[in-house]
Amino acid sequence: MLRCIAGFEPVQAGEIRLGDVLLSSTGVHLPPEQRHVGMMFQEYGLFPHLTVTQNVVFGLRRRTQVEQSARSEELLRLVGLLDAGRKYPHELSGGQQQRVALARALAPSPALLLLDEPFSNLDATTRERLTAEVRDILKQTGQTAVLVTHNEHEASTMADSMLRMHALADNLPDTGSP
Repeated sequence: MLRCIAGFEPVQAGEIRLGDVLLSSTGVHLPPEQRHVGMMFQEYGLFPHLTVTQNVVFGLRRRTQVEQSARSEELLRLVGLLDAGRKYPHELSGGQQQRVALARALAPSPALLLLDEPFSNLDATTRERLTAEVRDILKQTGQTAVLVTHNEHEASTMADSMLRMHALADNLPDTGSP
């Protein structure tokens, strides 16, 4: 579902709209870079050769240096990592890396943020704390998000509304691949 919303895969039937904009249907496929959708992956997807600040501003290349600097400072302050801007991802804890990934996903001000199991790589204590922190950040910024998780407690903590999907794989056509 997230891959279709993000534009990584075409839809087989139906359509996906974001507000009044048709993103996908059987005859339309807007490329990912034109969807105004942010994505936070399970593995965070941080670039190891870039600093925290460089990771955050990665999607802001069309903005001026002044705009990039202001936006990265704003977001790093929001996620509690303002002092970590010069560090590299390997110098951060898993929870800190997760917050950098969130800041990077929020940087271009997407209309929709997709979260793919963002807490699954964290220990239980960090997971609990960051679930609440991320919810607060999303609320504070007014960001609409879709969260995919297998953790029911995590979903109920994060969500204003929930959709539960059951046995979806049993209903999909067999493509011959795993």
